[in-house]
Amino acid sequence: MTTLDITGRRPARARLLDLGLMRFEFLRVLRNKQSIAFTLVFPIAMFLFISSSIPQKSQKLGADMTANVSASVMVNMALYGAIMAATSAGAAVAVERDLGWSRQLRLTPLRPVSYIVAKMLAALVMSTIATGVTFATGAISGMAKADPMSWALSGAVVVAGSLVFAAFGLLIGYLLPSDSAMQYLGGLLALMSMLGGIF
Repeated sequence: MTTLDITGRRPARARLLDLGLMRFEFLRVLRNKQSIAFTLVFPIAMFLFISSSIPQKSQKLGADMTANVSASVMVNMALYGAIMAATSAGAAVAVERDLGWSRQLRLTPLRPVSYIVAKMLAALVMSTIATGVTFATGAISGMAKADPMSWALSGAVVVAGSLVFAAFGLLIGYLLPSDSAMQYLGGLLALMSMLGGIF
C-alpha cells in the first residue's frame, strides 16, 4: 500500500546521492579557513622546510636510487594533510549537530546514509586536493624525485587511506560535543603522526 501526503500525492523518493547536499558540503569544507591552513599550507611549508635542510649527498633513497629523501618527505606531508582534511570533514558533524543542522535534515526526505555518503565524498575530495597540492609543490620545486609509477601509487594510497580517517572523524563527531571534538582530534592526530613516523 502506497502512502500519500495531505495533498494526495506520493512523497518524493529520496536519492542515495543528493547533488544539492554534495555541493553544499564541498563549499562548506572549502570555506573553512582553519581547515585549509592545516591541510594545504602546513604540509607544504613543512615539506619545503625539511627538504631544503637535507644535504644533497644524503638525498639518495631506494635500491635503484631513482627516488630521494625529499620524495619520501613529500609523501609523508601529503599524508598528514590528507588525514587532517578527511578527519576534519568527518568531524564537522559535531558542529552541525550543535547548530541544529542535523535536526533540519531529518525533516527532509534525505536518507541518513546519503548524509554519510556526502560527508565521505567531501572528505575524499579534500584529501585529494591536499595530496595534489603537496605533490605539485614537490614537482614544481624540483626537490622530490621518483619514477612516475611511485608518484601515482603513493598518491593513490594516500587518498584511499584517508577514507579511514574520514570514518574516524565521523565517529568522533557523533560521540563528542563540538567544542571538544576538533581539539581532541588535533592533538590525537599530531601524536599519532609523530609515533607513526610522518614527522
